[in-house]
Order: sequence, then C-alpha cells, then structure tokens
Amino acid sequence: MSHIFEIQPNLTLLNKHEYLNLSEEELNAAILKQEKLFVEVDAIYTEEKRRATEDGFKEILKYYRIEEHYETLLYICLVESNHGEIQFQHKFDAYNRSKFDKELAQLLFINNPDSTFKPNSIKVSSITDTVKITNDKLIAWIGKLINNAIEQGNFNPTELSETIFSFIADDQGSITSNNQTLNYNRIQQVAEQTTRKPGIRERNRFLAPFLFRVLAYLNEETILTTREGVRFSDDQLNFLFEVAELLDWVRAIDINSEPKDYIYTLLMNFLRL
Repeated sequence: MSHIFEIQPNLTLLNKHEYLNLSEEELNAAILKQEKLFVEVDAIYTEEKRRATEDGFKEILKYYRIEEHYETLLYICLVESNHGEIQFQHKFDAYNRSKFDKELAQLLFINNPDSTFKPNSIKVSSITDTVKITNDKLIAWIGKLINNAIEQGNFNPTELSETIFSFIADDQGSITSNNQTLNYNRIQQVAEQTTRKPGIRERNRFLAPFLFRVLAYLNEETILTTREGVRFSDDQLNFLFEVAELLDWVRAIDINSEPKDYIYTLLMNFLRL
C-alpha cells in the first residue's frame, strides 16, 4: 500500500530543474489553471505517516528559513526519495533472485549421482520445529525426485527462477529435448557464486543522487547556499540529513559522527565512484 501526495509546487521551477518537460505555452496554461501534481510514495503507507512527513518537512524548512519553497521542495524530495527507494528495491530483488539460484544449485549439486560425497542429512526448520532426515535411502529418494522434476520440465519458472533453464541446457545454452540431463558444470558455477546482501553502503549509493538533486535546487533557488570555494555548507549538510532522516533513509542513533559529517562523507564517497 502507498500514499498519494497532492502538491501544488512552483511549476516554473520544476520545469527549470527538469521535473517537468513543458513548452512555454504548456507551462503558462498549467500555471493559469493552478494545476496540482500527484506523487505516489510506496514507503509512506498510512495517513499518520503522511501527516508526520508533511508536518516534519514544514518544521525543517521553517528552521532553515526557506518555508516559501515548501511545496516545491516537498515534491522534489518525495520524487527523488521514491526513485531511490525503487532502485534499492530492484537491487534487493536481484540479490534475492541470486540467493535463490545459489540455494537451488547447491541443492541440485549435492544430489549429483556422480558425486563421490553424498549428503548425509537434510534438515528442515520452522519457527517451532526442526526435522532432520538422516536415512540414506530417503535422502537419495528426495534428491532424485527434485532432479527428475527439473530434468523433465515439471516446474513453473515463475514460481522458481528462469535461471533453472540454464541447469538443463548444454554447454552451448541449448535445450534439445523434454528430458534433458542436468548440466552439473553450470550448476556448480551457480552454487559457488558469491552473493552479498545489499546493506547501508548500497543504500547510500541511491541516497546520494537524491541529495545532490536537492542541493542543486538549494544552491540555485534558496538562501541555503554555500560560499565560493566551499563545496557544501554546514547548514546544507544538516538540512540534507534531517530530510533523509524524515524520509527514513538514515537514523541519527545509528551513526557515530555529526550529521553534517556523515552526509559530507556520503556525498564525497559517491563523487569518488
């Protein structure tokens, strides 16, 4: 579930910063109609969270004396935050697919009938119970059921993974029959691949572009700027941290530095990529 924000930002500034792509005629017509824009945000899914976001954002802008930019900056921050969240979720989904492929490959590889080493147990756990199977014949029977099902195509790839097709393809990637022998060379490659769960480092790589877009607006349209020769002002960095915290990208209790220093390091690390 998500929430849809109804916002009336400065359309001229949004068009200038490429959030809109309107001709001069279209822009003037939209301004005349006082058109509102809508932003659907997946991470904000309750009315209480919506109000807290809007009220918190107003307080931040009031503190930095740029409250006249409330609607426009709210639109920019919600759009950029939502975009970053979606990109991070795509990365997390890719990790889950890779993890699934690896686990399936490991299961198939350990049941390789030509392997010298045979599995000596299968353990299945729930929250309350654990079942451990140690009988050789039962283990072999379960392994054969799984391998035969894949060799014979008795699976739904939408429930498993499209990678499974590579497990029954030959070394050239071809599937020549409905009863294809498992390709244990390919299965071993997938079973041995490294998977890394996306964490704060990956998440910050999607937060940084969001903050840079906000910075561009601050420098060009508000009093919250930096002086010549200084990349970011302390007020800008603190503002960005507060916005990121409001939108659940960071938490002050989780960092071991000043908020402005944390954001400075995050932005500079992104520039070095």
